[in-house]
Amino acid sequence: MNNQTPSPIVAFGVYYVPNRQGKMFANLKSELQAAFNSQDEAIKYCSHANQGEPLDELHIGYRVYSMQWIPKGVTVR
Repeated sequence: MNNQTPSPIVAFGVYYVPNRQGKMFANLKSELQAAFNSQDEAIKYCSHANQGEPLDELHIGYRVYSMQWIPKGVTVR
């Protein structure tokens, strides 16, 4: 039995996410674009970003993921 408590969500990040081809052949990682205190604000940013420039052939778009830690140099909005 696992008695560990889950890490708290400290922010919500909007990531530019590679597709399978991008991960396998180009070794791309998801890139953090912005971090937000509010999940709703992150979703709004993500929706707007998905309507912007056309995607390249190695990415599927922008996705919102919860964050358990904030990388150095990232400002949470």
